[in-house]
Amino acid sequence: IASGLKAIHDLGFVHCDVKPENMLLTVSGRAKVADLGVAQPNFFGVDDGDAVAGSLEYMSPEHLVTGKCDIRSDIYSLGLIAYELLVGVRPFDSVCAKEGLRCRLHQDPPSVRELRESVPHWLDRLVAAMLSRTPELRPQSMGEVLHVIRRGRALQRIRG
Repeated sequence: IASGLKAIHDLGFVHCDVKPENMLLTVSGRAKVADLGVAQPNFFGVDDGDAVAGSLEYMSPEHLVTGKCDIRSDIYSLGLIAYELLVGVRPFDSVCAKEGLRCRLHQDPPSVRELRESVPHWLDRLVAAMLSRTPELRPQSMGEVLHVIRRGRALQRIRG
């Protein structure tokens, strides 16, 4: 999924609606990114006008508050998906189910390892960075995300 989003970003666009429903698996198990219906040109602070486009459950804090998104918003949304895949619940469902959107603006979710000890430290740290409420503290590109993933997977293979 990160590779697909990187390709979209490399073409100069922000997806702005990264969510599980927009991630498809081919018969061979390869992930594909779908539904570029609300994609925007990649300028930091893209504003899609009066209406906030995208799915609330997977929006970054800045997208929720301002209606603006950039590649770091896609990184946040992918962090939400990664968390959900690794733990089995959305990050804020376990903290405050009724106030998930408000919690996302003011709280950090429990760490992935706190809920699933078998997750490697490097992956826990990556997901936590992707879910930073401050865009500047997140990885600044999908290339950075992919670098950490590749390095972490290589270390895992070495360690057995």
